[in-house]
Amino acid sequence: MPNSFGYADSYKNSVPDLNTMEDAIMSVAKFLHKKADFDTLMDFSKIQDMHKIESDWYEYAFEHENASFVYEKSRSGKVYNCFTKDKKELQYLKGYVKKIMRYNNSSNYAIGVIRLAYDAHQELNR
Repeated sequence: MPNSFGYADSYKNSVPDLNTMEDAIMSVAKFLHKKADFDTLMDFSKIQDMHKIESDWYEYAFEHENASFVYEKSRSGKVYNCFTKDKKELQYLKGYVKKIMRYNNSSNYAIGVIRLAYDAHQELNR
């Protein structure tokens, strides 16, 4: 994303190389912190079963045209089938999905990233 190049950062070097995982992670972290106000770690205890949520989301997206995990309507007025609409148990997760979607506006991408973070969190707490 050309708009995000200004947030490129390097883990060790003075010039970032976004082809390396370290620099890509640093750059995304900087972007999310600055552009999406991602400044508080997720409380994974508020997310009961991320694998089921992810599976249910993909099934929903497959069955519904114009599906979005978080949005009911775009800024331009396009109407979406919103997965989290009226689901109180998903509102906490919805906020973080919105933040990640500031970097990549794909619901699938955001849910996948959160599921990977959830899995890492679960492994660290074993």
